[in-house]
Amino acid sequence: MNKQPSIATSQRGSVIVVVAIGLVAIIGIAGLAIDMSHAYLNKSRLQNALDSAALSAARILNEGSTVATASMAGSDTFSQHLVGEMADANPELTFEYSQTLVPFTPGAIEPQARYVRARIDNFQMEYWFVHILPAIAANQTVTGSAVAGPSPPLGTGEDGEVCDIAPLLVCGSPGDTDCSDGSCYGYDVNTEDELVLKTNSSNSKNWEIGPGNFQLIQLDCGPGGSCVRGNLAGEYSGCIRNDETVTTEPGNTVGPTAQGFNTRFGMYQGPVSISEYPPDVVTFNSDGFWYDDYLDRLENGPHDYTPISEGGLGVRKRRILAIVFGDCSTTVNGRGDVPVLGLGCFFMTRPTSHSGNTQTIYGQLIDSCEASGGFGEDPPGPGTGPVLYKIILYKDPDRIDS
Repeated sequence: MNKQPSIATSQRGSVIVVVAIGLVAIIGIAGLAIDMSHAYLNKSRLQNALDSAALSAARILNEGSTVATASMAGSDTFSQHLVGEMADANPELTFEYSQTLVPFTPGAIEPQARYVRARIDNFQMEYWFVHILPAIAANQTVTGSAVAGPSPPLGTGEDGEVCDIAPLLVCGSPGDTDCSDGSCYGYDVNTEDELVLKTNSSNSKNWEIGPGNFQLIQLDCGPGGSCVRGNLAGEYSGCIRNDETVTTEPGNTVGPTAQGFNTRFGMYQGPVSISEYPPDVVTFNSDGFWYDDYLDRLENGPHDYTPISEGGLGVRKRRILAIVFGDCSTTVNGRGDVPVLGLGCFFMTRPTSHSGNTQTIYGQLIDSCEASGGFGEDPPGPGTGPVLYKIILYKDPDRIDS
């Protein structure tokens, strides 16, 4: 007599199938969470690398280099910012150059090229777990882009505020604020002449501002030699507007001035270090060595310090400073306020001495200079004075993944 299988026995196979399907679903859902987190992390890493590459290429481009040199610098920066599996995958990077931001028209070359796009079009990011689910591919195609270029001229916006200035003051002419004719604030632009940016104790020019003033100003950190030293070395973060005043810092402050300022030339004395305040890439200086000569050596060498981007210690354009032009028609006695006329861009022609009787800071007035900066939405517009700008990131006008 044949024995009929029990209900429990007949359902055993069905339970195994249901459990197997359930495990696949559970693993798939867990894998989805893991893979999505992994993909988001790598997407963020990729975008950060693209941002850094675009900024690096734009900075080199706007220093007067070729698009080829800019692309090389951007590629090096991109590689340095890739880690782990992203570095192993070595995504294919493309650079595009445009004269305008909107529209962004690829194909521009120097000297018209101003804006850089770094993009990745078809990077295959591998899934680890989620592809066990039906209709889920083993890879995800990831794209990304970043656009960088010069900011609008600083100080021309609604607030008219400019930050990252040096703690120095040059007396200017209130009736000459338009630099379109090659002269402004009473001085010629881009000529081979030195202006005195800080005077010394034997020069009667220090009385132009008022008794006891040597063209130093306070920025954020208050009075004292340590503040002057730090700000001249590059620690400054003061912000001004054309309708504001700056406070003078009376006293010659010889030692801190030289200690801070000369770091830009690779000279270190006192409580300053090369790691905290790196030198310029080009520290060479001599009679007849002007801004155009500096730009040529910056681009073609020889370099006195290897750039940080190439594993060295040098930082490009540490010898370029934004400095206040002030209205000194009314002098101040000791510490006092001077009305701001505007900003000037200066190339530092030589280091300064530690002697109170001879310590002078000299600079050549140039038409534009760069400050470090963050993020912007709008393209540059025209300005009437020396153009202080910064290299910033823009939203890519043609892509949503920037």
